Amino acid sequence: MKHYILAMVVLFSLAAPAMAATLNATQTSYTEMWVNGTEFTPNATVTLSTSTIVPVTSPGSAYSYEMTGMYLPAGSVLTLKASPVKGDLNLHVKKKWILMRTYKYPADPTGTVHVKRSIPSWIAGTFQTIRVYGTTTDPRVVVNLSVTVQQDVTADESGSFSELVNINAIPAGNYTITATDGTNSATTNITIYGLLYRIAITKPDTSELTLNTTKGYPFEATGYDFGDNVVQNVAFVWWSSITYVGTIDSTGYFEADKAGNTEVYARSGAKESNHVIVYVNAPTVSGDIKGGSGNATSGNSNAGVTLNDTVVSGTVNITEVGDPTNNTDDANLGLSSGNQLVKGAVVNASPSILDALDADAVNGTSWVQIRMGYNQSVINSLGIKESKLNIWKYNVTTYVWELVKNQPYCLESGRDMAANHLWVNVTHLCSFALVGTTIPSSSGGGGGDGTYPPGWFETPTPAPTATPTSTPPPGVTPSSAGGGVLPAPAKPAEAGKTPAVPAGEEPTKKDVPGFTAVFAIAGMLAIAYMVMQRRR
Repeated sequence: MKHYILAMVVLFSLAAPAMAATLNATQTSYTEMWVNGTEFTPNATVTLSTSTIVPVTSPGSAYSYEMTGMYLPAGSVLTLKASPVKGDLNLHVKKKWILMRTYKYPADPTGTVHVKRSIPSWIAGTFQTIRVYGTTTDPRVVVNLSVTVQQDVTADESGSFSELVNINAIPAGNYTITATDGTNSATTNITIYGLLYRIAITKPDTSELTLNTTKGYPFEATGYDFGDNVVQNVAFVWWSSITYVGTIDSTGYFEADKAGNTEVYARSGAKESNHVIVYVNAPTVSGDIKGGSGNATSGNSNAGVTLNDTVVSGTVNITEVGDPTNNTDDANLGLSSGNQLVKGAVVNASPSILDALDADAVNGTSWVQIRMGYNQSVINSLGIKESKLNIWKYNVTTYVWELVKNQPYCLESGRDMAANHLWVNVTHLCSFALVGTTIPSSSGGGGGDGTYPPGWFETPTPAPTATPTSTPPPGVTPSSAGGGVLPAPAKPAEAGKTPAVPAGEEPTKKDVPGFTAVFAIAGMLAIAYMVMQRRR
């Protein structure tokens, strides 16, 4: 396969050689760097310039480069030059609700494309995507794409300035920073780490994690640029979606508090990592059965044994778990639409207890009472109506979950909303689960969620449909009857322990672009503005 290079050079109007002026630049994070200058003309307007060359490999005769999260302030002037290219240069721009269609700019007879535009205030800001692509004049040549963005700063009375520059879209590389006021000039070089394209949680190395309540676990995340190179100096904000289950501090250390499940993810600016589902289990507890009775409590769930035969002795075991399906995708069969998991409890007893339950099944005077408590804030965050909570049990014969109160092995059931728990008296044991029915959300026909018909942004990729098969959850020991459980949990929305950084928030400081490329002609902006107004 042949490779081609797309060279992108960011300039800010170079000027005369430096005289007495000095300039230095320091990167403080992946989004910012400080540029400091001295010995310029007092109170003068100073023009900054940043330049680099970015190699891009593409198969065939096509060249393509994409940047995300670029910031372009109002009043900037963009000049673009590409050479040598064949046919049109395509510039695709996407910003918030506005899609600026892909615009084409023809090459002249020498294979060069020239574009120059000013950026008005009503289209300036941070852009989701800017992609430049086209074809080369020859598969063996390098396409040089020169992008010039001009931005001015003002020196103080001593001729100095200290400017915080937004570099969120700058690709990794060696940069030359230049400043000039028309009389004095200065230049400095800096190696800048790449723009943050994505965040991945790299520790733990599994998408689903089971933690004991007595242990914490360190999470780690890594930022990557568009070329999948590691981005250095990224500060992460960590989140746990349901803090009742577990919290995570600013260093990424997760503290498991209660049985259940929560989603952990990391954010940095507008970028957000993959979500890791953490299932928290309470310790397994064994209780002695003497004189026909006894109980055991794990977390906020209890198994109490009542036998007609007071001579029988043995043990009952219970483990409150965050995922009673044991991460088995096809173990949620039998659950109706709108039901979702809150937590589960695995209950087992010694053979002597099970035999006593079977022997008295006709009389119905022996049972195990399963009590499962819940937290109001958790079910609120999951969008579950409290009166629609029920206990389900997994049927190891049919491999489906069943609503316990509708089954012949259930002698009695009830709920105590004041104490926030449900209970069932059953004659058979297995995996139980607290299942909630979500409250349907009302939605109008106005499309206020920012969704457009296919083709406005990207072509949607259909989600794969899983075909369930009948298999029991791993680790479940069959008993003489079955029960019920719930589906995979929906993504909860409750905020975590650490305050959020609003996604897509515009910089509030005075930002100077280090590497940004986008412009809008008048007709394009008018269309985009009408689209945005229609969304309102």
